[in-house]
Formats: sequence, C-alpha cells, structure tokens
Amino acid sequence: MKAKFIFGLGLAGLLAFSANGQDTADSTAAYNSDCLGLDPKEWRYPEDKNTATEKNAYYTDMLKAENYEEAAKALGWLLENAPDLNPSIYINGFKIYEALGDATEDEEVKYAYYDSALWCYDQRAHFFCDENGELLDRKSFYNFKFYYRDPEKYESIYNMYWQALEVRGVNFNSFNTVPFMTAAVRYYDPIGKIEATDVLDVYDKLTEILETKLQNNALDAEKGEEYQGKLDGLLAGAIPMDVAFIEENFCTKLAEDPTNVSLAKKVVAYSLSNKATENACFIEAAKLVYHSDPTDAMARTIADKHLALDQFDSAVAWYENAIALMEDNVRKSEIYYSIANIHRTKGSYSSARSASLKGIEEDPTNTNHYIMIGDLYQASFQSCKKGQNIVHDRAVFIAAYNWYRKAGNSERMAQAKAQFPSTEEIFQYNMAEGQNYTVGCWINETVSIQARN
Repeated sequence: MKAKFIFGLGLAGLLAFSANGQDTADSTAAYNSDCLGLDPKEWRYPEDKNTATEKNAYYTDMLKAENYEEAAKALGWLLENAPDLNPSIYINGFKIYEALGDATEDEEVKYAYYDSALWCYDQRAHFFCDENGELLDRKSFYNFKFYYRDPEKYESIYNMYWQALEVRGVNFNSFNTVPFMTAAVRYYDPIGKIEATDVLDVYDKLTEILETKLQNNALDAEKGEEYQGKLDGLLAGAIPMDVAFIEENFCTKLAEDPTNVSLAKKVVAYSLSNKATENACFIEAAKLVYHSDPTDAMARTIADKHLALDQFDSAVAWYENAIALMEDNVRKSEIYYSIANIHRTKGSYSSARSASLKGIEEDPTNTNHYIMIGDLYQASFQSCKKGQNIVHDRAVFIAAYNWYRKAGNSERMAQAKAQFPSTEEIFQYNMAEGQNYTVGCWINETVSIQARN
C-alpha cells in the first residue's frame, strides 16, 4: 500500500511516495546505510535564499500561533526546494502534520497527514543520520499511536517495532514496551499473522530490557514495575499458558536440546507465573537453571515441587541445597522446619528432631521447632512405652511438656500435663516427684518426674 504525504493543503497537494514502514529484514548495520551525514548544526540554503528565509520565518511564526494550515503551506515549499536546510524543518514538520491529522475527521486525509509526519522522521534520519536509532524508536511509537486502531497497519507497526528494538537493544525506550507488546498481541489475535511463540519472544525481549534498565538504575523502580505488570497482563490475556501449552511449545524442544539454559528459564518462568508447574519438564528445567546459576530460591522451588510429588528424599536434599546458599539465619530456620515436617511425615522422628534442633540453632525465637519436638515426643508414647512402669512410660509427656514450655504454648502444655502420671501412680511405682528419669527409646532425654494433680 502507498502512503500519502501532504506538503501543502487539500487533496490537490497530495503526493505519493513509498510506504513509511521499513523492512525489518534490513540488518542493524544497514539502518543508516543511505544516510548523508550532514552537519545538523549548519544551515544549507538553496539558490533562492531570500524565499527560503521568508518561508522559514513565516512557517515558524504560524506554528507558534498554532495556525497549522498556513504553517504547512510555507513548510511544503522548504521540503521541496530546500530538503537539507536543517533538521528543524522535519522536527517542526512532524508537529505540524500531527496536529493537522488530529484535527480532521476525514480518515483518508488524516492518514495522509500522519504518513507525512512519520516521513519527517525518515527524512531527518536520511539527511542527518540516526546512529543510535533514537529517531526510529520514537517513530515506532507514533506509528503505533496513529494507526493502532487500523488492523491493516499492524504489520507495519509490528515490523517497525522489531527493527527499532534490534537497532536500539537495551536502549529501546521503556515507554515503547507496552505498545510493542500490545501490537504483538493484536497481530497474533485477532489478526492471526504471527504465532503464540512470537508473542512470547516479544515478551521475553521486552522483559529483559526492563530488567536490565532496572539493574543499571536507568529506570525508576515503580515505573518499571508498572510496565512489567502491563506486559504480564497482556501476555496472560492473550495466551492460555497452561500445562498443555508449555508441554507442546517448550517441553518437546527442551527434550531435543536438554542443555538449553535459555529455554529452561522460559519453562520455569512461564510455569511459575501461570501456576502450570505440573508440566512434564518443569523439574528438569528448574534443575538446569539451578546448575547454570545456583540460587537458594531455585533450590527451594525444586524442593517444593519434589515435596508436592511426595518425593521426600529428593525434597530434603534440595532444601539442604537451599540452606547451603542462604545467609539469613531466620530463613534457614524456616527451611529446617520444612525438613523436620518431611521426616515426621515419613515417621523418622529422630531425624525430624535433628532438623528442628538445627533450626533452633539458626533462630532460637522460632517456636515452631520447640512445638515440633514436643509433638514428636507425644506421638511416640505408643511406640516407646514398655507397659511395665506407667510412670516411666508417661515420662515422655513430661519431656514434651518441657519443650512446649520453651515455646510458651500454654494450650499444648496443658494437653501434655493431662497425660502425666498421677501422684498415686508415682507412689505405687516407688518413685518420687522431682526424681530424675531418663526417657529411653529414641528420645533419650532426662526429665524430672511430675504428677498431673
């Protein structure tokens, strides 16, 4: 389709030029290949300098007065007769054509003005270069702003954004991330010209740019969070990233290339953000990511997944990997509590106590561990009792009570105390209150005999 450019006013002034979109197949190095490299600080007047001077003064006065129609007439003469005059004629030309496009209700004329505004960016880059791609970056934004309501324009919008991103790299403007993602989503659905994986590629690139800018303090944290939230929302609304989708689009590829860390990172990120960790390759992908860059967070994620699958030994091993990478004692204590719970579930009470004792070493204020040990002792009554001396057998509840007291848990203290031997039972078995007794079995802990009444 041809783009129409208006240098003067009305349809009589319509001139046809090439379309404003640029082919994204062009390499980044070729972006400035036709640039003349003129000095933007110089003024290059044509042979008729007097007329050029008059036209330049008149159109700038009309621009200040917001008389865009008159400004466009004088500017049109300069664009045709002194196209290399100075960058200002294209900077101001954009403003004029944009304002005229905004003001008209005629769609054909509106688009002609908008095309002319974008053409000003092309001409400015042609004469004075755009070495860092900043002009292309801004042009991409206005290309989206002008035409995002028109489905026929989405190919141009999408392709131009890709070219800008390739040229700009991490310098791609943050304010362009959401429009680019919007363009990708709409080009995918309802237009249907790209695949879901193409949308994901755009999302990954834009997310990487935002992350890099935040790391380099090149973007305000609050603004970065706002942009990322919108990207996440657009992706979630466009693609049902469920287990089946991840398996079809990523797990099969990871199976073919099991050392692809980049692909594994995508599997982990998409699985976690969409609560789709039940896919066939999540654990292996997470382990690949961990081995490429060990972090306690990833180790814990893997451990949690093994635990959800009742793979207890693997879960413990990965929780221990997480602890080894942690520096925060409070967090270590929390992980030890998870390990203690696993051992209790398995019936390995001694190992559960060992985990809780380590948790107490890391954080003595974590009362969950004291309660854990007390619960383990109470739960051992049936398996540890010998049935020969009720005072000896019930001493396990005294041991539990002592741990509940350390936790300051009066409710559990009361429950344990209700199971103490009675005064009569203590007397019957020729023992005395206050007498020390070492609880046997796996507990092997000395307590002072107490009566429940």
